[in-house]
This record gives sequence, C-alpha cells and structure tokens, in this order.
Amino acid sequence: MIFIVTPLSKKARYWWAAILVGVVQMLFLPSNYQSYRLEKYGSHTVGTLLGKDCSVEKNQKISYQFVVDGQEFRGAGEPGAGNVGCRHFEPGDQVFITYLAENPAINVPAREASSHVFALIVFSLLIYGFLVYANGEQARFRREKLARKSHAKL
Repeated sequence: MIFIVTPLSKKARYWWAAILVGVVQMLFLPSNYQSYRLEKYGSHTVGTLLGKDCSVEKNQKISYQFVVDGQEFRGAGEPGAGNVGCRHFEPGDQVFITYLAENPAINVPAREASSHVFALIVFSLLIYGFLVYANGEQARFRREKLARKSHAKL
C-alpha cells in the first residue's frame, strides 16, 4: 500500500515494483520448488493413516506412515488428490503418498502432486503491472492536484 501512495519517478516505479514482486516470489520459492520437484520427480506409494484432525473444515490434517526401501517415514498434511476426504478416513486406512525418491522425508499425502509455477508467474506479472499502473495513477493524481492548487492561487 505504501508503494502505491508514494509518488515515484517513472524509472523508480518500475524498479521498486520488480523488487516487491521479487521479494514475494522469494517468500514462496521454497514451497513452490518443493511442489514442482514432487510433481516432476515424485515417486508413488501407499501408506497407513495414523491419525486425523477434521475439526477445521478448510485446514484438515492427517498423519501417516509409509515404507521406502525398508525404512519407515512419517508425514502429515492435508489429504490430497486420490485420497478420500478427512471425515471418511479411519486409522489404518490406506493413504496415497507422493515422495521424492532421493529424500522420502519430502512427501505429500496425494496420488499426484501439483505445482502452480505457471499460475505464480502469471500472478506475479499481473501484480507487477498493477503496482506500476497504480503508482503511475497516484503520481498523475498528485501532479493534477498540485496544478489545480497552483492555478487556484493565481
């Protein structure tokens, strides 16, 4: 919001908008990169449901365990694609899991992992454009206001 209401020169407007969008991208980079790796290189297995928390409708969590190469791993997350809804799960039920073969500790309870890299890029470009436009309009508004004020004094 501060960016929009602070008048900047045209050049500064583009640079600061790019910096702001870049900072937001960096905040989401770790989770987006992990989702991308799971989508592209993920292996699939079936695990066992250990527990669930369905008390919050939009943030349901399940905990599960699975075995890869004789080693047991545990995970937790929102039941994803291919799994039944949280309320229909019971301890001991099967859970579809996608994991990274190089590091099975990175996993999600879903038959297929999906990343939203394309959507994030499009969203970032739209936000960049909006920030540049909004700051430009603010600068134009201030110029017009100062012109009216100086014209009124005459």
